[in-house]
Amino acid sequence: MSSVFSSPRSAVPRDGRARLFPPRAMPGAYNPLLHARGKYEPGVPYFHAPPAALRLSGPSTSAAAYARPTPSPSASLTTNHSSASITPPAPSSHHLPATATTNSNNSTSSNNSSCSASAKRSREDLNQKEKQRMLKLNDRISQLKQLLDEAGVQTKKNKQSILDNTSQYIETLRSDLAIAQRKADAAEKQTEKLRLTQKRGKTDHVIADTFQKTTTPRVVLDMDMKTVVFNAAFVQFTGLSELVLKRKKTLRPFLCTDAATFERMMKNVRETRESTSAVVKTAVGPHVVLVAAIVADDDGDEPNVEFCLIPIEMEQ
Repeated sequence: MSSVFSSPRSAVPRDGRARLFPPRAMPGAYNPLLHARGKYEPGVPYFHAPPAALRLSGPSTSAAAYARPTPSPSASLTTNHSSASITPPAPSSHHLPATATTNSNNSTSSNNSSCSASAKRSREDLNQKEKQRMLKLNDRISQLKQLLDEAGVQTKKNKQSILDNTSQYIETLRSDLAIAQRKADAAEKQTEKLRLTQKRGKTDHVIADTFQKTTTPRVVLDMDMKTVVFNAAFVQFTGLSELVLKRKKTLRPFLCTDAATFERMMKNVRETRESTSAVVKTAVGPHVVLVAAIVADDDGDEPNVEFCLIPIEMEQ
């Protein structure tokens, strides 16, 4: 462009075109070229038209006040574009109106206040729950202290001592309970044993009465032929006293006068564990049927032999 217009005051351009004159400001008039709205470009200052009160007017105003450098053809072309297509730049965050910024700040402040109030209520609820829990715990410890005092357990008033003594007291009670349980089991077994003994004693008493009251002479001997017991019918059959009948040598002839037969019957009973009988003659005189049978004790052993003498009538 410098080759076309060498100077603003050149009369004729070097390329032969007509000379162009820059617009001249008339005194008292507003020059729109000085404040025309141009297309916004990055880096180019954006100027707003000054208000009417700031415009210079009057005959004393010099034309030099409105003097500006001669615009280049590119500037003229840019100025000639329609102002309808020229729009100002979109406002950035730092160009937002003060009202929007104030509303945003108020909203942020309101949210912060709401969060702070919610956190405060949550802390208050937790503190209240913790306080109630501690009150219940203190009441329970007070009850334990009262129970220990009633049981005669000496303890201090602090919580740790109360809990320790309570634990020891519970262990003592458990030990006492185990001992009492064992004693109760032993007593129950003893009671059952006594009940069975009494029942058996009654049975034995009935058997003893039957043994004594029967009219058949009966005597019980051990395996060594020693007298164990005999009934009243046997005493009456022999005609001797009980003291005499307890002797081995005295008792044997009244059972059987034949020693071989008697020994054979004893041997048969020991070996077969079954009853046996034979017709024998006694010291009294008449023949009798001698029956020998094993008598077992409570343990199942068979140490004794019972002899029954059944009288028989011999034909003449």
